Amino acid sequence: MSNRLVFGAGGLVAVLAVSPPVDARTTESLVWHMGQHLLLLAVAAPLLVLGGLRIWRAPIRPVSGMVLFSLVGAHVVVVAIWHLPPLFDGAERVLPVHVAEHLSFLAAGAGLWWAAGLGARPASPVAALAVFVASLPGIALGAAMTLASGPWYESYPSLVQQQVAGALMWSVGGAATVLCGVLSLVRSLSVLEAAP
Repeated sequence: MSNRLVFGAGGLVAVLAVSPPVDARTTESLVWHMGQHLLLLAVAAPLLVLGGLRIWRAPIRPVSGMVLFSLVGAHVVVVAIWHLPPLFDGAERVLPVHVAEHLSFLAAGAGLWWAAGLGARPASPVAALAVFVASLPGIALGAAMTLASGPWYESYPSLVQQQVAGALMWSVGGAATVLCGVLSLVRSLSVLEAAP
């Protein structure tokens, strides 16, 4: 598959995720809302990174440990803070906040996948560990939403929807991040094997 096609697919997924038909469903259903977040973080972002780095021939250098942990930390913070009830509900009520939420998910997802060594750049040997660590807060947050005894968000008062959305977050979102970690591990091992 060509790099432009991969990049275009990432852009298409991002546009579809925020398109009016999908966005309209997200205002009625927390499950759709969570699916929208996962499309941005775990589908559009890696496709954009995989295609984009190769199209623009980004310099081939490993990411330093400081940059790696900064990107992983940013991913963890972005996922965590946007699921705090005041910010989550605020994003539902105020369009610029909603746009900022979506852009930060896309940027945080791209940063995580880029740090994992996707695209044209070799992976750092510790990238896989960092990405696995990055998966834990999202999995824990999804599990907490699933096991909660009451709804967290004013915008979505259905506990059942919250539980399904939480299960989607920890299962699909967790699996996507674990896949990212596995790909990073494979890239790290290939770099180590190629070393003299």
